[in-house]
Amino acid sequence: MHSDKIDIVKYLGIPYEHEGESFNGIDCYGLFKLFYKEEFKIIAPDYKYDEEWRLKDFNYIEEEFWQYCEKIEKPERYCMVGFRMIGKPIMCHIGIMLWDLNEFLHIPDGESVCIERVSDRMWKRALYGFYRVKDIKRWQK
Repeated sequence: MHSDKIDIVKYLGIPYEHEGESFNGIDCYGLFKLFYKEEFKIIAPDYKYDEEWRLKDFNYIEEEFWQYCEKIEKPERYCMVGFRMIGKPIMCHIGIMLWDLNEFLHIPDGESVCIERVSDRMWKRALYGFYRVKDIKRWQK
């Protein structure tokens, strides 16, 4: 997809905003959309969901992005990484894998965009899988 390192500093510190998709405010899916638009010219589809969707047993993220992402066995640079809530079988949070394939860019609810490690105990336990955009040319604008 992209062989060079991307300067991710411009994403760090973006504040949380439910359904946000810009540098002014963003949620985890909005970060994925903004990052892929800025770095790869890929326009991911929109979808709407209420703030309490994680409490329901419907996997909004997974149901929506199967149309343009495919699950992969091992992480790749800048692929999507999905996490589930402990005790829930659904993916409820996503981030973007970075250059070293251990760190990922994401935005925790109510906080700002940051970098964490997949190998940290909490994230390792919650790991749902890795995903890459398929048929890239279809989504590029």
